[in-house]
Amino acid sequence: MTPAEQKQAARERAWAALEESGVASFPRPTPLAEAPRPDLLVVGSVAVSEAGARTGKGEGYGEIEYALLRELGRIDAETPLATTVHDFQVVASLPLEPFDVSVDLIVTPTRLIRVEGPRQRPERIIWNLLPTEKIEAIPLLQERAPR
Repeated sequence: MTPAEQKQAARERAWAALEESGVASFPRPTPLAEAPRPDLLVVGSVAVSEAGARTGKGEGYGEIEYALLRELGRIDAETPLATTVHDFQVVASLPLEPFDVSVDLIVTPTRLIRVEGPRQRPERIIWNLLPTEKIEAIPLLQERAPR
């Protein structure tokens, strides 16, 4: 069996176990406005500075999710944000754009870095910086876009 076939077989076994246990019947979409208020958000990062500036893959999805949650009142400026990275992904500094979201906590295999000082947290989506293609690709943005 090839590695790809092994992965597929493992997926099929896992799904069969979920179906057998009944767990597979529980997932249901939850409208963002009804989502519970999280105590902590964990965001993905490609790199992060010790000052809490982070960058993802450059598509802006983490920033959009954060801004949508803020606009809907599901989180606020005090909701802690954490990221997990390898030690080599912690860098001296990173530039910040107006829409970027900084983190409070950086977890690596060998360190726990608590970010001190002010952090950037946009309160809302900055529509004039969002490309039309991104709005058209995300239904929730289409619904909320200013007319």
